[in-house]
Amino acid sequence: MIAKWVLIGALLASGAAQADSLTAVGDTPSLSCENPDIIKKYACLIRQEAEGAVVRRVAPVEFYAALQALNVVQNTVTSGRYSYLKRTMGDKFKSIPQADLCLDAGYGICGNHAIVFAALMEQLGIPVRIVKAFYISKGVRSSHAMAEVKIGEKWVLFDVTWGSVYFSDPNDRSSYLSLSDIDRIGYANVFPVRNGLSTWFFSRRDTSYDVFGHMTAEHRDITVDRVGEVIANLDWSEGNATSPGPQFFHFIGDNRRDKTMAGVSYYWDQPAGEYRIDVSSKYGGCKEPARICVHDQCGPLGADGASFNFTSSGERASLTVEASEDVCFAVVKDISITKVSADAL
Repeated sequence: MIAKWVLIGALLASGAAQADSLTAVGDTPSLSCENPDIIKKYACLIRQEAEGAVVRRVAPVEFYAALQALNVVQNTVTSGRYSYLKRTMGDKFKSIPQADLCLDAGYGICGNHAIVFAALMEQLGIPVRIVKAFYISKGVRSSHAMAEVKIGEKWVLFDVTWGSVYFSDPNDRSSYLSLSDIDRIGYANVFPVRNGLSTWFFSRRDTSYDVFGHMTAEHRDITVDRVGEVIANLDWSEGNATSPGPQFFHFIGDNRRDKTMAGVSYYWDQPAGEYRIDVSSKYGGCKEPARICVHDQCGPLGADGASFNFTSSGERASLTVEASEDVCFAVVKDISITKVSADAL
C-alpha cells in the first residue's frame, strides 16, 4: 500500500512539473476544476486534458491545448442551438458578444466561437489573435471568424466553427499551418483535419451552403487582430456611389490599445475625376482631432462623420482614419460618393 501511494505521489509531482508549460489555472490538480469564473473553469479542464494527452515528440502541449479548446467551444457554444433559438424566439433572441456569457449560454456562431476560443487561450497564457475573412462566394457577400495561436515561433490557424486545422504533410502533425501559409501553398495542396461529427458541420456540409467558401472564394479580404483592408460595400451608378447596406467590417481606424494606427481601412475601385465623399459615422474613441482620408486627401472627422472633395486618377481608393492618439476609429453608417461637375470646382 505504501508503494502504491508513493507511485501516485510521484505521478502527481510529475504532472505538476509538466503543468508549468501552461499557465496554471488553480494551484493543485482537481477532479472538477471548480471555479465561479466559467472561463477559468474551462481553461483548467483544457489544460489538464492537454497535459494528459500531449505526446511531445508529435506536437507541443500548446497545440494540444488549442485543439481541445476548439473541441470544447465547437461542442459547447453550438451553432445548432443558436439557429434554433434565433428561429423560435424571434425578436426576443439576443446575440452575445462576451466570451463568458457565450460559454455559459451555450450558443453562438463563428464570431462567438473566435471570442471564446481567444479568451481560453489568453487564460492559458498562449498568444492568440482573431482572424476574419470577408469574401464573396457565388455572388453573395459573407464573412467568417477564425483564430490563430502562436506555437513556438509559428502562428497556427484554428477554424473553430468548422473544427478544422491544416497541415502541409498528412503524416507530420507538427506541419500545422497559418492562413498565410495556406494561401502561399494553395488550398488544394494542404491537408485539413476536421471534426466531421460535429452536429453543425455534419448538417451544413449536406446543404447548398458553401462551408469553406472563406477558403476558396475568388475575392477575399483578411483582417488579423483588427488590422487589414476590407472592400467597401458600394453600389455605383453613373459615376456616383452609395452604400446599399452596412459595411462588412463596421468601423475604420484602430481600436487596439497598442500605440499603433494601422487599424482597418476600406477600399474600392475609384474612377478618375473630381468627387465629393460623405461619410456618416459616429465616434469610436477619438478624443483629439482626427481626419478621414481618401489617400492623402482628408477632411476633419466630426461627431457625425466627414465630408470633403478629392481627386482620383482612376486608381484604387482607400478610406482611412488618421489620428495622433492610440485609439481612434469611426463606426461607419453610410458612405456616398458624388461626382463633382466642373462648374462646382
